[in-house]
Amino acid sequence: MSYQVWSTSSRNLIGEYRTEDDGLRAIRRDIERLGRGCTRDLAMGDPDSDEPVVQGAELARRALARFPERLSA
Repeated sequence: MSYQVWSTSSRNLIGEYRTEDDGLRAIRRDIERLGRGCTRDLAMGDPDSDEPVVQGAELARRALARFPERLSA
């Protein structure tokens, strides 16, 4: 299984990750650089499913819950 992060507004693939944690870690780093609102138009899910695992504000919440400490200095 892999996880993909997509822009829901442009429908462009942003990244593909081996595990959910890898995807959430990347989102967490984006939140550190760009702020929590950067997930507004993002969805993360399994590419073999039409339904996103998580999107928008819930994606930010999940990334922050999984990685509560800052990842970059």
